[in-house]
Amino acid sequence: MNKRKILFPLYYWNIFMIIIALLPFFSHNVKFIDFYYNSTFISSLRLFGAIPVLVLWLMCIRIWSEKDKKASRFFLLFFLIGFFTIFYFRKALKEKWI
Repeated sequence: MNKRKILFPLYYWNIFMIIIALLPFFSHNVKFIDFYYNSTFISSLRLFGAIPVLVLWLMCIRIWSEKDKKASRFFLLFFLIGFFTIFYFRKALKEKWI
């Protein structure tokens, strides 16, 4: 199976997880923020939802080690695990590294 077909759903899942992570910062409702941090459903979603994000991140690290080798991009991938991965994945598609 083509790597692109496997990684594209992970790419969109990563965007969804970023939106879920940023939800409390855009809410002014104290009850929603309390529900967000104390809900077992959202905690489970974030816990198990991080697994596909980790797979995409590891694939981007692998692509970096084989094709890119720029230290600045590695540090961005390493320290901004979920956030920079979506930009790096788009760059890897544009450069035809995948």
